Amino acid sequence: PNVIRLKNMTRSQPDLNHLRQLFPPTRLLPEEIDGCAPELFDYRRDFGGRTWAEVTPDRYEAHIDAFCLMAPATLKHYIAGFLHQSISRLESNSCEFLVHFSGSDGFLSLYAELTADQAKFTISAIDWILSLDDGFSDEDRERYYKMRDLAVKRHVHGG
Repeated sequence: PNVIRLKNMTRSQPDLNHLRQLFPPTRLLPEEIDGCAPELFDYRRDFGGRTWAEVTPDRYEAHIDAFCLMAPATLKHYIAGFLHQSISRLESNSCEFLVHFSGSDGFLSLYAELTADQAKFTISAIDWILSLDDGFSDEDRERYYKMRDLAVKRHVHGG
């Protein structure tokens, strides 16, 4: 079953090869990038027709704000790029985005779109980032842990 055991998660660096296996790159056409904000126009131009692995790190950095405006099903296609960016470049803005976003209601919506293995990897990666960086506030951490626990509960119990 889709049971996620948080206490068994490791604090070692998440495996980028495992990330690629869990989140196979798929292409979305620009018109398939769903969301309602005008800010998504540039994002659609830069990301449309590309997989998460084909988008360059500078494009992820340039469009961080647009990700919060996307529909969860669209964000699911590109969250792997943010995870990859954050794991391989801890100084990137992607780390900050992931921690802040994961403390929001949008995280719950995204999490519902993920498989149990994808969700476990995502949580493990964010936990790892938080274990390495003291720069995040207690408030950011508390929001993340609260949303993480809610997301796990909803994913496992369906409500």
